[in-house]
Amino acid sequence: MEGYSHPVRRLTITLEVFAYALPVLLLAYFVVIGGDFFSAIGQVIPSVIVGSVVTFSGATYLRWRRLRGPFDTLLKSDADHMDLFTVKRALLMHPRYEALSMAVRYPVGVGIAGAIIALVGEMSMTRFVVIIVGMCMVVPVNAAFFFFQSEISLSRYLKDRRLAAIIIEKDKYRPFRLFPKILFVLLSLLLPPLTILVTFVTLISLGMLRLEYLIIHFIFVSSIMIATSVSAAFFFAKSLKGTISDMERSLDDIARGELGSDFVPMITLDEAGSMSVYVNNLMMKIKEVVSMIQSMSAEL
Repeated sequence: MEGYSHPVRRLTITLEVFAYALPVLLLAYFVVIGGDFFSAIGQVIPSVIVGSVVTFSGATYLRWRRLRGPFDTLLKSDADHMDLFTVKRALLMHPRYEALSMAVRYPVGVGIAGAIIALVGEMSMTRFVVIIVGMCMVVPVNAAFFFFQSEISLSRYLKDRRLAAIIIEKDKYRPFRLFPKILFVLLSLLLPPLTILVTFVTLISLGMLRLEYLIIHFIFVSSIMIATSVSAAFFFAKSLKGTISDMERSLDDIARGELGSDFVPMITLDEAGSMSVYVNNLMMKIKEVVSMIQSMSAEL
């Protein structure tokens, strides 16, 4: 189908290039500065590359394996209702999988890199603790990025007219409501600056870290955090805006008496997604009533 070529590849590029960059850059800064890895940078870089390649390869394969079936079904012109229902549910649930996968990808990738650093004799207890703290710091941020970027990327396929017409009731999926979403984003954005501040102050007070040119560090961390916050806000707003815009258009059509054949696509699992179901049900009921009135008028 036109416009659906290489959907998994498109999703992988948007996630691994755009949604992965800022958190990884933040982690690299925190580990190199906090663990004083400047003297071992020649061993750190190859170790990080190996860990990243392993996790990237595994994540890409698992993503392709999970989404290959739904997209193959979506490309079929003769897919029945149950097949389309399964596809829609799989696409709606996938952003949650991408977010949860961060809890596995980081321990595996960081673990491989840390093991290689330890094998070459450059690991100490302080460095080990800094690496673990840094990993815990960026996992929530990266999970939020992957979740919202996945919603945005998959929304173009959920807007397919066949999928938009499929109604998924609340008992068929586990919702992710707006308040937990907003709380998740806020906490994930607050965690990095607090972690960096507490860790660096603790290391400096123990005499394990000396920071020169503090203004440069402050500017760098501030720039990264501003970029991260703006990106997270953009991802969140864009994922929410899609459903709201479609509902606004449909309600405006209903108000003007134009009952078209298009349904409001459900592209999220929050209250906005549930509202799209209610709007679609409303449109169907109105169409039934109009059809009944027309039939009665013809009989009279």
